[in-house]
Amino acid sequence: MNRTSLFLAFCFVIVLTGCELLPTYIVNDLNIIQGYGYDLSKNNKLKGIFLYPVYKGPNEPPTIETITGNGETSKQARSDANMKVRHPLVSGQIRLLVLGKSLSEKGIYPVMDTINRDPAIGTLIQIAIVDGQTKDILTLKSKKKENIALYIQEMLVQNMEMGKIVKTDFNTFMYQYFQKGKDPYLPIIKKEKDEIMISSLGIFKKDQLKTEISKEEFFIFKCLVEKFEQAIQQFTLKNGEKLVI
Repeated sequence: MNRTSLFLAFCFVIVLTGCELLPTYIVNDLNIIQGYGYDLSKNNKLKGIFLYPVYKGPNEPPTIETITGNGETSKQARSDANMKVRHPLVSGQIRLLVLGKSLSEKGIYPVMDTINRDPAIGTLIQIAIVDGQTKDILTLKSKKKENIALYIQEMLVQNMEMGKIVKTDFNTFMYQYFQKGKDPYLPIIKKEKDEIMISSLGIFKKDQLKTEISKEEFFIFKCLVEKFEQAIQQFTLKNGEKLVI
């Protein structure tokens, strides 16, 4: 055997060995996180809640389960939650991240930086601040039959595309955070009776929530920030009549 053939045979063996070292997973043996949230607990630690579908059979709709974990960091909170489930929690399909208001006021960069460093998480996930506890949103009984993470994600997207909410996502937030002269902003949602609604828009200084813009000011803020063609806005004329554009 000449040197060329020997070299090619050696490379072939290396490639085959490398393929065997790649991990293989069965979807039914994974808990694929699609939405999660973090709150600031009383002892200044993080309390995380993770939402994932459980597939029972080919002709049965998945059930949506949640698990909670605690820790000093977001990774530790997820590790704590992972100890309570049968299958490992993985982040390949995350669509939504919600953050408690108290955590947002303290600073959310540690959580955002962890996400930014995780190659399994896409940068276009939707983010929202919760006026209250994230658990109350992600375990809302009236939406039990739905995937609440996808529901909130789609609610945010359609209001950004067809309504008065400015467009934002994880990638936009990180760009604004590092850009000089820009302040990040995120929608704020809350539970009202048995429904979820967008209540205001949070304005950040660096990674800390500093002020809010009310729904009545959404239209003006969006006009200042971006160009858009589809939305509805009501004005009150001097004579008291209502004008809708």
